[in-house]
Amino acid sequence: MFEPDHRHMLDVLANRRPARLPIYEHIISPKIMEQVLDTPFADLEGGNSHDLKEFFRHYCRFWPGMTYDTVSYEVCITEILPGHGAIMGGKGPIQNRADFNAYPWDELPARYWAYAGPKFDALVRQMPRRIKALGGVGNGVFEISEDLVGFESLAYLRVDDPVTYAALYRRIGDLMVAIWSEFLPRYGDTFAICRFGDDLGFKTSTLISPAQIRQFIIPEYRRVIGLIKAAGKPFLWHSCGRIFPIMDEVIALGIDAKHSNEDCIALFDQWIARYGDRIGLLGGIDVDLLCQKTPEEITQEVYEKGRQYRATARGYALGSGNSIPEYVPIDGYLAMIEGARELAPFADFFVASQEVEPMEGWPYAAILRAINAQPRIGPRELAELIVDEYARSYGGKTRSAATVTQSAIDTARTGITEVLAKELVDALLADPAPLLRSMTQRAADQALAFQDRSYRDLGSFAAALATEATWNLHRNAKRVKVIAETLRDHMVSRNPDAPILRVGFLPSYAEATGLSVFLPRILSPTRREEAMRVYRSLVFAERTGWDRLVEWLL
Repeated sequence: MFEPDHRHMLDVLANRRPARLPIYEHIISPKIMEQVLDTPFADLEGGNSHDLKEFFRHYCRFWPGMTYDTVSYEVCITEILPGHGAIMGGKGPIQNRADFNAYPWDELPARYWAYAGPKFDALVRQMPRRIKALGGVGNGVFEISEDLVGFESLAYLRVDDPVTYAALYRRIGDLMVAIWSEFLPRYGDTFAICRFGDDLGFKTSTLISPAQIRQFIIPEYRRVIGLIKAAGKPFLWHSCGRIFPIMDEVIALGIDAKHSNEDCIALFDQWIARYGDRIGLLGGIDVDLLCQKTPEEITQEVYEKGRQYRATARGYALGSGNSIPEYVPIDGYLAMIEGARELAPFADFFVASQEVEPMEGWPYAAILRAINAQPRIGPRELAELIVDEYARSYGGKTRSAATVTQSAIDTARTGITEVLAKELVDALLADPAPLLRSMTQRAADQALAFQDRSYRDLGSFAAALATEATWNLHRNAKRVKVIAETLRDHMVSRNPDAPILRVGFLPSYAEATGLSVFLPRILSPTRREEAMRVYRSLVFAERTGWDRLVEWLL
């Protein structure tokens, strides 16, 4: 059972590798959603309160049903602008200073909220439990200027009346600040991540010169993005086109992630190489692929590309490079989702034993009776129930008591564990002196071991190492002690951030914290080479460098 968790998307925007690969779309046509849900509802978005209720009932059901961790939604400013439409070509209502002065600027925030407020309110009322939204107030500074003036007319205005040209962008910034200032306190609890889209590029260059973007648009971005960040919200920027000349300036504003890419502009690898160390990146799957290839080809290519991107980018969410418009074949879209889910083989919760399981096995009958009594039980509660029933089933037995331990783990929280483990490895290997190695080996020997003594309880190892590192005989000892203590405290199940939800054990494993690590003391050369080859391929080793620690100890 899939359970959405917006924290995976928060990890992406923090440029951290999430425990489970999330998928993201900027916009999905409701007509596509209709095909997936086999329910007509797209036209209801423009109706009365009853229509809006029905629209968002289906709209909000779609996203978690397709395994998205957030509901993506925005209401665009351009939809309420009097005389709008020039963004699609032609001239807008502002062509000169007189038009600018006569335009009803002061009325626009109220017009926006009269139009958008009922939609956002209906969205909030229909949001599923345990899911957050991503989006907010659509359109950026340049898109609004295009809609009010027209693309060609902007070029003439820049030459004919540079004062009005500059005032236009400032006025648009004022409008965006006014609307976002009301949006954030009203809907900040619903929207975990804020964004706006502002397409600034052709396939070959920016739509206006980089110098103009820096002079007129970046300052207004700074005001709006600063407002969003001051409210404690991460910010996602969507922008199409070849915008490399101004990316550094936009990143410097504090954006957390960027979306939109087309292969004909730059392969996604280039975005990762240029910016993956600074911001999260979303997309990677060109829309042309979804339109032109067979479902089988799409699934395979999505799997291969996504695997590659996830390995090279820290904060990454998979999706189309732009959006899913109505013309995308439904089979192509579903094939992309299938490929994405193959890349995310991690359950939200899993149950496993630190020890070799006893010959008596699992108490399936008791577990199934409990599920039958609670048919709507959630995955977290089910994981905890399994642990409890497993430990209870062995409580009256003596023959296998020595080998009973069971853990329920929240995979969304293992990212913190990996960060702490990596910090510990880095601290130990920063100056790998023999004295520090002997301290670490002694801590490994003292840690709780299992039938296969190459495996030690992680919390127990951290606790033992924290004690060893109190000896101030090595310059790294103090740092090791602090990290080991932090890791030890993190592994305690009563810690709300601990990955361990529940631990079931019998008395011989009373010190167990629920998670084991590979810490062999002696291996033959042949066995060592074989074991390390396999271990280096594990995600845990890749993210923490634990293989380096093992080889150092050996």
